[in-house]
Amino acid sequence: MSQEIVESRQTEYGKNVFAEQEKDGLMKTILRHLKDVSTIILIMAAALSFMLAIRNGHGYIEPLVIVSIVIMNLILAITQEGKAERALEALADLNSPTCIVIREGIQQQIEASELVPGDVVILESGSLVPADARLIESIGLEVDESSLTGESDPSEKDPTAKLSGKTPIGDQINMLFSGCLVTAGRGTAVVTSTGMNTQIGRIAGFLGNTKHDKTPLQKRLDKVGKTISCIAIVSAVFLFAIGMRQGEDFWSMVLMAVAWQLLQFQKL
Repeated sequence: MSQEIVESRQTEYGKNVFAEQEKDGLMKTILRHLKDVSTIILIMAAALSFMLAIRNGHGYIEPLVIVSIVIMNLILAITQEGKAERALEALADLNSPTCIVIREGIQQQIEASELVPGDVVILESGSLVPADARLIESIGLEVDESSLTGESDPSEKDPTAKLSGKTPIGDQINMLFSGCLVTAGRGTAVVTSTGMNTQIGRIAGFLGNTKHDKTPLQKRLDKVGKTISCIAIVSAVFLFAIGMRQGEDFWSMVLMAVAWQLLQFQKL
Protein backbone atom coordinates (compact mmCIF):
# COMPACT_ATOMS: atom_id res chain seq x y z
CA MET A 1 0.00 0.00 0.00
CA SER A 2 1.41 3.38 -1.01
CA GLN A 3 1.71 6.37 1.32
CA GLU A 4 -0.86 8.28 -0.75
CA ILE A 5 -3.46 5.56 -0.19
CA VAL A 6 -2.62 5.45 3.52
CA GLU A 7 -3.15 9.21 3.87
CA SER A 8 -6.38 9.02 1.88
CA ARG A 9 -7.78 6.27 4.12
CA GLN A 10 -6.68 8.03 7.30
CA THR A 11 -8.67 11.04 6.13
CA GLU A 12 -11.67 8.79 5.43
CA TYR A 13 -11.56 6.50 8.47
CA GLY A 14 -9.57 8.55 10.99
CA LYS A 15 -6.89 7.36 13.39
CA ASN A 16 -6.93 3.86 14.84
CA VAL A 17 -7.85 5.13 18.31
CA PHE A 18 -10.95 5.37 20.46
CA ALA A 19 -12.89 8.60 20.26
CA GLU A 20 -12.28 10.69 23.36
CA GLN A 21 -15.36 10.93 25.55
CA GLU A 22 -16.12 14.37 26.93
CA LYS A 23 -15.85 14.29 30.70
CA ASP A 24 -18.30 16.37 32.67
CA GLY A 25 -17.14 18.19 35.77
CA LEU A 26 -18.56 17.24 39.16
CA MET A 27 -20.90 20.25 39.33
CA LYS A 28 -22.20 19.66 35.80
CA THR A 29 -22.87 16.01 36.61
CA ILE A 30 -24.72 16.93 39.81
CA LEU A 31 -26.85 19.55 38.04
CA ARG A 32 -27.74 17.10 35.27
CA HIS A 33 -29.07 14.58 37.78
CA LEU A 34 -30.88 17.28 39.76
CA LYS A 35 -32.96 18.07 36.66
CA ASP A 36 -34.92 14.85 37.17
CA VAL A 37 -38.59 15.63 37.85
CA SER A 38 -38.86 13.29 40.85
CA THR A 39 -35.70 14.78 42.37
CA ILE A 40 -37.01 18.33 41.95
CA ILE A 41 -40.27 17.41 43.67
CA LEU A 42 -38.40 15.74 46.53
CA ILE A 43 -36.30 18.88 47.00
CA MET A 44 -39.46 21.01 47.06
CA ALA A 45 -41.01 18.66 49.60
CA ALA A 46 -37.86 18.83 51.73
CA ALA A 47 -37.92 22.67 51.61
CA LEU A 48 -41.56 22.77 52.71
CA SER A 49 -40.87 20.24 55.46
CA PHE A 50 -37.99 22.39 56.76
CA MET A 51 -40.23 25.46 56.75
CA LEU A 52 -42.86 23.62 58.77
CA ALA A 53 -40.22 22.22 61.14
CA ILE A 54 -38.83 25.72 61.75
CA ARG A 55 -42.35 27.10 62.33
CA ASN A 56 -43.35 24.33 64.74
CA GLY A 57 -39.94 23.98 66.37
CA HIS A 58 -39.75 20.19 65.93
CA GLY A 59 -39.99 17.40 63.37
CA TYR A 60 -36.67 17.77 61.53
CA ILE A 61 -36.34 14.04 60.89
CA GLU A 62 -38.68 13.99 57.87
CA PRO A 63 -36.90 16.71 55.83
CA LEU A 64 -33.50 15.27 56.70
CA VAL A 65 -34.60 11.86 55.44
CA ILE A 66 -35.76 13.39 52.14
CA VAL A 67 -32.46 15.26 51.68
CA SER A 68 -30.55 12.05 52.51
CA ILE A 69 -32.44 10.17 49.79
CA VAL A 70 -31.59 12.87 47.21
CA ILE A 71 -27.91 12.82 48.23
CA MET A 72 -27.71 9.01 48.08
CA ASN A 73 -29.26 9.01 44.60
CA LEU A 74 -26.65 11.54 43.45
CA ILE A 75 -23.79 9.50 44.92
CA LEU A 76 -25.02 6.31 43.22
CA ALA A 77 -25.40 8.06 39.85
CA ILE A 78 -21.93 9.66 40.01
CA THR A 79 -20.37 6.36 41.11
CA GLN A 80 -21.97 4.55 38.18
CA GLU A 81 -20.58 7.09 35.71
CA GLY A 82 -17.14 6.78 37.31
CA LYS A 83 -17.21 3.01 36.78
CA ALA A 84 -18.09 3.53 33.10
CA GLU A 85 -15.14 5.90 32.69
CA ARG A 86 -12.74 3.43 34.33
CA ALA A 87 -14.03 0.67 32.06
CA LEU A 88 -13.31 2.86 29.03
CA GLU A 89 -9.78 3.47 30.28
CA ALA A 90 -9.29 -0.28 30.75
CA LEU A 91 -10.39 -0.92 27.16
CA ALA A 92 -8.00 1.74 25.88
CA ASP A 93 -5.15 -0.08 27.65
CA LEU A 94 -5.85 -3.12 25.44
CA ASN A 95 -4.69 -1.22 22.36
CA SER A 96 -1.25 -2.13 21.05
CA PRO A 97 1.16 0.86 20.91
CA THR A 98 3.04 -0.41 17.85
CA CYS A 99 2.66 -3.06 15.17
CA ILE A 100 4.48 -4.54 12.19
CA VAL A 101 3.02 -3.90 8.73
CA ILE A 102 3.95 -4.40 5.11
CA ARG A 103 3.76 -1.17 3.15
CA GLU A 104 5.12 -0.66 -0.35
CA GLY A 105 6.56 -4.16 -0.12
CA ILE A 106 8.62 -3.33 2.96
CA GLN A 107 8.13 -4.77 6.45
CA GLN A 108 8.18 -1.93 8.98
CA GLN A 109 7.13 -1.08 12.51
CA ILE A 110 4.65 1.79 12.92
CA GLU A 111 2.42 3.31 15.57
CA ALA A 112 -0.77 1.24 15.82
CA SER A 113 -2.76 4.49 15.68
CA GLU A 114 -1.55 4.96 12.08
CA LEU A 115 -3.17 1.74 10.83
CA VAL A 116 -5.83 1.98 8.12
CA PRO A 117 -8.17 -0.59 6.56
CA GLY A 118 -6.24 -2.50 3.92
CA ASP A 119 -2.95 -2.55 5.83
CA VAL A 120 -1.28 -5.96 6.08
CA VAL A 121 -0.10 -6.72 9.63
CA ILE A 122 2.24 -9.43 10.87
CA LEU A 123 1.54 -10.98 14.25
CA GLU A 124 3.40 -13.47 16.41
CA SER A 125 3.15 -14.94 19.88
CA GLY A 126 2.92 -12.16 22.47
CA SER A 127 1.52 -9.57 20.07
CA LEU A 128 -1.61 -7.58 20.76
CA VAL A 129 -3.90 -7.47 17.73
CA PRO A 130 -3.90 -3.75 16.75
CA ALA A 131 -7.18 -3.73 14.78
CA ASP A 132 -9.88 -6.05 13.46
CA ALA A 133 -8.37 -8.01 10.58
CA ARG A 134 -9.07 -10.87 8.14
CA LEU A 135 -6.49 -13.63 8.44
CA ILE A 136 -4.53 -14.33 5.24
CA GLU A 137 -2.16 -17.02 6.44
CA SER A 138 -1.11 -18.50 9.75
CA ILE A 139 0.96 -21.20 11.42
CA GLY A 140 -0.44 -22.64 14.64
CA LEU A 141 -2.06 -19.31 15.46
CA GLU A 142 -4.02 -19.12 18.72
CA VAL A 143 -5.55 -15.95 20.15
CA ASP A 144 -6.97 -15.12 23.59
CA GLU A 145 -10.37 -13.50 22.89
CA SER A 146 -11.69 -13.61 26.45
CA SER A 147 -12.08 -9.81 26.51
CA LEU A 148 -14.76 -10.19 23.82
CA THR A 149 -16.20 -13.67 24.23
CA GLY A 150 -15.52 -14.53 27.87
CA GLU A 151 -13.98 -17.84 26.80
CA SER A 152 -10.86 -18.67 28.82
CA ASP A 153 -9.38 -21.04 26.23
CA PRO A 154 -7.48 -19.48 23.29
CA SER A 155 -9.22 -19.62 19.91
CA GLU A 156 -7.45 -21.57 17.16
CA LYS A 157 -7.41 -19.58 13.93
CA ASP A 158 -7.79 -20.89 10.37
CA PRO A 159 -7.45 -18.53 7.38
CA THR A 160 -9.09 -21.07 5.05
CA ALA A 161 -12.35 -21.25 7.02
CA LYS A 162 -15.50 -20.24 5.13
CA LEU A 163 -18.18 -18.58 7.22
CA SER A 164 -21.74 -17.78 6.25
CA GLY A 165 -24.43 -15.55 7.73
CA LYS A 166 -24.06 -13.79 11.05
CA THR A 167 -21.43 -15.89 12.78
CA PRO A 168 -20.79 -15.16 16.50
CA ILE A 169 -17.43 -13.55 17.26
CA GLY A 170 -16.18 -16.65 19.06
CA ASP A 171 -16.76 -18.75 15.93
CA GLN A 172 -15.12 -16.36 13.46
CA ILE A 173 -11.90 -18.37 13.29
CA ASN A 174 -10.65 -16.57 10.19
CA MET A 175 -10.81 -13.15 11.91
CA LEU A 176 -8.63 -11.34 14.45
CA PHE A 177 -10.01 -8.70 16.79
CA SER A 178 -8.42 -5.59 18.23
CA GLY A 179 -7.10 -5.86 21.77
CA CYS A 180 -6.82 -9.66 21.75
CA LEU A 181 -3.52 -11.36 22.62
CA VAL A 182 -1.74 -13.82 20.33
CA THR A 183 -0.81 -16.72 22.62
CA ALA A 184 0.84 -19.03 20.08
CA GLY A 185 1.96 -19.21 16.47
CA ARG A 186 2.20 -16.44 13.92
CA GLY A 187 0.09 -15.05 11.15
CA THR A 188 -0.53 -12.36 8.56
CA ALA A 189 -3.82 -10.48 8.26
CA VAL A 190 -5.37 -7.58 6.37
CA VAL A 191 -6.99 -4.86 8.47
CA THR A 192 -10.76 -4.56 7.98
CA SER A 193 -11.78 -2.13 10.75
CA THR A 194 -10.00 0.43 12.92
CA GLY A 195 -10.77 2.67 15.89
CA MET A 196 -14.39 2.87 16.96
CA ASN A 197 -15.45 0.56 14.10
CA THR A 198 -13.73 -2.45 15.68
CA GLN A 199 -15.63 -4.85 17.93
CA ILE A 200 -13.95 -3.51 21.05
CA GLY A 201 -14.44 0.04 19.76
CA ARG A 202 -18.20 -0.56 19.62
CA ILE A 203 -18.09 -1.72 23.25
CA ALA A 204 -16.17 1.46 24.15
CA GLY A 205 -18.82 3.53 22.39
CA PHE A 206 -21.58 1.77 24.28
CA LEU A 207 -19.82 2.37 27.60
CA GLY A 208 -19.40 6.03 26.72
CA ASN A 209 -23.09 6.42 25.97
CA THR A 210 -24.05 4.53 29.14
CA LYS A 211 -23.07 7.56 31.22
CA HIS A 212 -25.89 9.62 29.74
CA ASP A 213 -28.23 7.22 28.01
CA LYS A 214 -30.73 5.18 30.00
CA THR A 215 -31.81 1.59 29.48
CA PRO A 216 -35.38 0.89 28.27
CA LEU A 217 -36.29 -0.23 31.81
CA GLN A 218 -34.92 3.01 33.30
CA LYS A 219 -36.89 5.03 30.74
CA ARG A 220 -40.09 3.17 31.61
CA LEU A 221 -39.46 3.69 35.33
CA ASP A 222 -38.85 7.40 34.71
CA LYS A 223 -42.15 7.59 32.84
CA VAL A 224 -43.97 5.89 35.72
CA GLY A 225 -42.22 8.20 38.19
CA LYS A 226 -43.30 11.30 36.27
CA THR A 227 -46.88 10.03 36.14
CA ILE A 228 -46.96 9.39 39.89
CA SER A 229 -45.31 12.78 40.51
CA CYS A 230 -47.99 14.57 38.51
CA ILE A 231 -50.75 12.67 40.32
CA ALA A 232 -49.16 13.49 43.69
CA ILE A 233 -48.90 17.21 42.89
CA VAL A 234 -52.43 17.51 41.49
CA SER A 235 -53.98 15.57 44.39
CA ALA A 236 -51.96 17.57 46.97
CA VAL A 237 -53.11 20.86 45.44
CA PHE A 238 -56.68 19.53 45.37
CA LEU A 239 -56.56 18.59 49.07
CA PHE A 240 -54.98 21.94 49.93
CA ALA A 241 -57.72 23.85 48.05
CA ILE A 242 -60.52 21.88 49.74
CA GLY A 243 -59.01 22.45 53.19
CA MET A 244 -58.59 26.17 52.64
CA ARG A 245 -62.16 26.43 51.34
CA GLN A 246 -63.38 24.79 54.55
CA GLY A 247 -61.45 27.28 56.66
CA GLU A 248 -58.59 25.02 57.77
CA ASP A 249 -55.29 26.51 58.99
CA PHE A 250 -52.91 27.37 56.12
CA TRP A 251 -49.82 25.67 57.56
CA SER A 252 -51.80 22.62 58.61
CA MET A 253 -52.93 22.19 55.00
CA VAL A 254 -49.37 22.69 53.75
CA LEU A 255 -48.26 19.92 56.11
CA MET A 256 -51.04 17.66 54.83
CA ALA A 257 -50.10 18.36 51.19
CA VAL A 258 -46.43 17.54 51.86
CA ALA A 259 -47.36 14.37 53.75
CA TRP A 260 -49.60 13.31 50.85
CA GLN A 261 -46.78 13.78 48.32
CA LEU A 262 -44.38 11.78 50.47
CA LEU A 263 -46.95 9.00 50.75
CA GLN A 264 -47.12 8.80 46.95
CA PHE A 265 -43.31 8.64 46.68
CA GLN A 266 -43.23 5.84 49.22
CA LYS A 267 -45.46 3.89 46.84
CA LEU A 268 -43.01 4.65 44.03
